[in-house]
Parts: sequence; C-alpha cells; structure tokens
Amino acid sequence: MAKRPVPQVEVRLTQQGTISWPAALRNRWQAKYLLVEDHGDYAIVRPMATDDPLAITRQRPMRDR
Repeated sequence: MAKRPVPQVEVRLTQQGTISWPAALRNRWQAKYLLVEDHGDYAIVRPMATDDPLAITRQRPMRDR
C-alpha cells in the first residue's frame, strides 16, 4: 500500500522558543497545545486534545510528568 504524501508547513521558532503555528492548522485540529517529541536529529509535533483537561497529562511521556 502506497503512503500518501505528508504536507509540510514551515513555522517560525522565536528566540524565546515559541512556535508560531499557522491558524489554518490550529483551526483544523481545534488544538491549543502541541506535543513535541524530540528524536535527536528530528522532532515530531502533534496537536494535543484539550476538550478533556486530563488528556494533556495522559498524552505527555512518563519521563516529563
């Protein structure tokens, strides 16, 4: 089964470490928070569910709690 192409969006990372996430993506995912997984030479950024206050805690890796 062929994988579909993954769209890429360039975002700005400020000197303070803030990610400027495009409104179109924010609105599409209805997310206020992002989970960033550091894999050394790359990172995975995922929207986090915010409709359940405990979802943020459950989605964080155990080492970060």
